[in-house]
Amino acid sequence: MPIVLAASLFMPPLLRGEDRPNIRIAVLAFDNESVTDRERFEPFRRGIADALATELSREKRFILAERTRIEALLSELNLSTSGLVDAASAQRLGRILGVHALVLGSFSTIGEMVRIDARFAEVETGRILGAEEVSGETANLFELEQALAVKIVDGIRTRLPGREARPGKERAGGAPAGMTGSAGKGQPDLRLAVFPFEDLGEPSGSGKWGEEIAAGLTGSLSKNRDVEIIDRKRLRTALGGPAPGADGRPDEGASLKAGGIAGASILVLGSFLVFDGRIKIHVRLVKTETGEIITAVRAVGKVDERSKLTQHLGEKIFAAGWK
Repeated sequence: MPIVLAASLFMPPLLRGEDRPNIRIAVLAFDNESVTDRERFEPFRRGIADALATELSREKRFILAERTRIEALLSELNLSTSGLVDAASAQRLGRILGVHALVLGSFSTIGEMVRIDARFAEVETGRILGAEEVSGETANLFELEQALAVKIVDGIRTRLPGREARPGKERAGGAPAGMTGSAGKGQPDLRLAVFPFEDLGEPSGSGKWGEEIAAGLTGSLSKNRDVEIIDRKRLRTALGGPAPGADGRPDEGASLKAGGIAGASILVLGSFLVFDGRIKIHVRLVKTETGEIITAVRAVGKVDERSKLTQHLGEKIFAAGWK
């Protein structure tokens, strides 16, 4: 069945690139409103959010807040992203997160069909500025969420005339974000901390493949002489066995804290989701100091191809142009 795309996204002058050089955006977990197989599709609450954040992070003028940092703050304040249907609640949450705009939404399944709805809210006014929707068969869920992400970015991009999508973001003076110091002088410029990947389908967090994917990505990234990979045993010591949160998952802010303790300038965080024999892996590079996403990449394939996918992700990270 062909994917159906609908609606459009409109942006007021406040969020146009010429008026605001950097737009801070938080993508929240989506509400699961499934009529059938609700538990089966629960992992897509975070999975859809990660897909949208990955695509949005590629835009030059967008600064994406890292999801784990968002969830850590919400947990600390005993707040939930569920049920944010009115402008006032979205406005309050956005101000707490310190962002200009929120992307939030819901999805529902009935039998073998699924629909995903996303809304874009301006924090300053609390208004819902626009919406996007995709629908199709559940077997195409990975493709549907990616189509939604592209549709949202394209809608925003039309309000940024003359601005091209760019994977990397530059600091003043032209130095790429995350770079510090001695490029080309034989010394590593970046200290990366690679953490176990989050299995979105498991309450324990990393599941049975989280460590495996992180180790494979570490090997791929370590081939680049411009980076130093912090020893993973040191990271485990810094993590110190964080206690699980209220929902049984590990403390969402643990990686951010441990990365700082270990002296990492950039955290390599990620998630994966297994669905109908396929696996989707998202990787996010996050500035330790600010919790902002520098760049993000994704890969989708068969479950038994995850090693090859992991290696490909390492190549995509350095090809993304953020260094």
